[in-house]
Amino acid sequence: MKIGNFEILLSSRPDKEYLVAEITFDNMYWVEISHEEEEMKIHFYPHPNLTSWEFKLDEALEVLAEAKKKMLALGPKN
Repeated sequence: MKIGNFEILLSSRPDKEYLVAEITFDNMYWVEISHEEEEMKIHFYPHPNLTSWEFKLDEALEVLAEAKKKMLALGPKN
């Protein structure tokens, strides 16, 4: 699913125990969210070329909320 320059990809990868939402911005990894049991965890990746990421707060929150909503609909997977 694309939201502006963000893309959310849900996957069950062989190298991860639980369902993962990978969020990219302009095809660069920004965030990975895993759904472990009843708890979700978020991992932020560093920007590959800059010292930090910068987004409009509402835009970033919308993308994170959408990823969370999609993962909750599927429930934890292991």
